[in-house]
Amino acid sequence: MNGQTTRGTLRAAKHLPSPSRTTRRNGGCAATATCEAPQLLSVEGCSLRHALLDEELKACAKLRAETFYTYKPERAFAGQLHQIMKFKEEFEALRQQRDTRAAKEPAERSACLMAACPSTCLQGQPASAFELEEVGSELLLGTLDLYAVRAMPGEVLIGECSAPAYLANVCVAKAAHRQGIGRRLIDNAHMLANEWGCEALFVHILWVNTRARQFYESQGFYIDMEESANTAHYRGHCLEGIEGRGRTILLRYDLVEREQKPAQHRII
Repeated sequence: MNGQTTRGTLRAAKHLPSPSRTTRRNGGCAATATCEAPQLLSVEGCSLRHALLDEELKACAKLRAETFYTYKPERAFAGQLHQIMKFKEEFEALRQQRDTRAAKEPAERSACLMAACPSTCLQGQPASAFELEEVGSELLLGTLDLYAVRAMPGEVLIGECSAPAYLANVCVAKAAHRQGIGRRLIDNAHMLANEWGCEALFVHILWVNTRARQFYESQGFYIDMEESANTAHYRGHCLEGIEGRGRTILLRYDLVEREQKPAQHRII
């Protein structure tokens, strides 16, 4: 797993030096970017697969950097430099994970999934008009990471089951929003986690990211644990200068039915 700022599903974008806050957390689903939205693309022929080639990993890394690290117009230059830095970090991390998997070294399983559609969907327009990354003759629409590990680095909320899996870096290109791309990525993550023999799928998101919470709850996730404001404060997590707003919640999706579901989630 990479050592970047968000390895849970919302990387540590919560610690950015004051970009326009796209509250994304391991679970992703950036909520509020101040930049103008690009045109919406009519997506047809979308396919999902593992991102393995360098070209695919670069496109995934660039989409993540642009999704999770946004700045206000007056800080555009600094924002671009920061995005370039995060893109390079993410690409190297993804490539290292791929090479480690290829060598069959890790005890834990991981995967980088991507959703793409044919470039013909552009209907003669440039990909830049939709702010989309080109991968050969395709366009990258979305991506996520899946990890079958006991706990995500840097997170205090740990899923309670013998075989957990975690989502991370879930994001969909703005031009492909509201076309079911995120839902399809999550569905594929469910299937892969099942193949790995996992019992439950978890995702960390920021407590303030109501948009992400609503999305995951619509997919069958429910709140399993919540980080208290005190815990977040002592860990140094704050959002927009307000202590406690940077606290995390852990959402859970049961791949195997639980014998007894808690009546209320825990706060730690």
